[in-house]
This record gives sequence, C-alpha cells and structure tokens, in this order.
Amino acid sequence: MKRKIFLSMVVIALAALLIGGATMAWFTDQDQTAEQTFTAGTLLVKIEDKGIVNSDVVNIENLNPGDFFEYEFEVENIGTKKLDFIGILCYEDIYGEALDNPILAEKEYGTNPLSEVLDIEVTLVERANDIFNPDWEPGVIYKGTLGETGTLSPNAPDEYEHANHIVFGEADLYPEGSGKHQKLTYRVKFTLPEGADNKYQGTSVNLILTVLAKQKHDDAPYPEFTCPFTDEVLPTPPEDQ
Repeated sequence: MKRKIFLSMVVIALAALLIGGATMAWFTDQDQTAEQTFTAGTLLVKIEDKGIVNSDVVNIENLNPGDFFEYEFEVENIGTKKLDFIGILCYEDIYGEALDNPILAEKEYGTNPLSEVLDIEVTLVERANDIFNPDWEPGVIYKGTLGETGTLSPNAPDEYEHANHIVFGEADLYPEGSGKHQKLTYRVKFTLPEGADNKYQGTSVNLILTVLAKQKHDDAPYPEFTCPFTDEVLPTPPEDQ
C-alpha cells in the first residue's frame, strides 16, 4: 500500500514538473520593406567646343583689320540635378616688349594690347529673338571690347560686377528627361576693327572660357574661380569695401 502511494506521488510530481516547465506557444509573424538605396545626385556641366562656324576662312593667327570670325560652344547639364551657371572669359595680352621682335620695337609697332580694340559679341542662339538690351540686336547678351572691365551681360550675378573679365549668364539647365532645356548654345563673334592701326601689329591675346555651375538654389554658392593667366580670384569684392 505504501509502495502504491509512493508511486502515485512520484507520478504526480513528474506531471507537475512537466506542466510547470512547458513553454506556451503564441502566434507570431514578421515582414520587411523592400531594399531602399539612397544616392547623392550629381552636378556636372560640360562644354562642347564647336569651333569656328562662319563660312569665311580666317587665319586667327594672322588677322587683318576688318576681319571677323565666329566661335560656337554648347553648355550641357550631364548630371542629375538642376543647375545655374555663368560663363567667364579671361584673357592674356601679349604686346610691347613681350613680342620679342626688334623690328617691331624699332618701328614702335605692337605697343598696345589687342584686347582694348578687339570687339566681341556673345549671342544666345536658342533665344535669338529675345531683346536683352535695347541697344543690342536680338539674342545678344554681351557686346563690347574684350578689354572693357566692370561690364556684365544681363542676368550676371551682382557679386561679379567689378570683375576684370567678361562675365555672362546667369542661366539654368535641367537634367536629361526633365522635359526642359538640358543645354544651351552660344556664339561669340570676334572682330578686329578696320581702324586697328600699327599699334596692334603683331600683338595677340590668349583666351580661356570657363563655365561655373552650382546647384539651383538661392543659398548655393558658385565655386571659386582663378584666372589661369593672372591668378586673379573671382568674385572680386565691390570697390567700396
């Protein structure tokens, strides 16, 4: 009898132990979002040099008074962000003693910089019917001599007002697939006036066109620009500062 009672107590104890140690099962589930990739946009601008486009064959290294030629280039947004840009023409004159020509020096030819007499005219080809300045022809956004300083084309940012180079713009470009203009074409006409006399014999001028681009936002700054000829850094602060 005692044995049966003992066995019953062991069975009850084991059953209690099993019940007490059991883990309850609950309904569960899980899910997750699809993989997301975050990529920084690109701000990239490209200049395509189309070269001299007028039909008359002109030797730009041997110009005569009255000669002219037209040079065309295209600015394109090849990035993924909207951008604003400006164009800067900086130059270097070679004249006077820099010519290293004793015959010209003896005759006192080539004493003046070519930039003071070389006329340039910048036209925005896509807007050839727009009037940017009532004194200029349609489509023209800059007109004057290369050496004029402190002059800008319409829409150029105010901080470049006193720059010693020709600054034109500001214009915007949109990325591919936006349905808006992704590129703009400009034509620059250079003319050596008929009145250019012996003061300009043998003189020359080196030119570089640079396009500065920034993200299209009021607070976004343009990158710093240094003219490779003069090491001058733009923008130049106003004269009264």
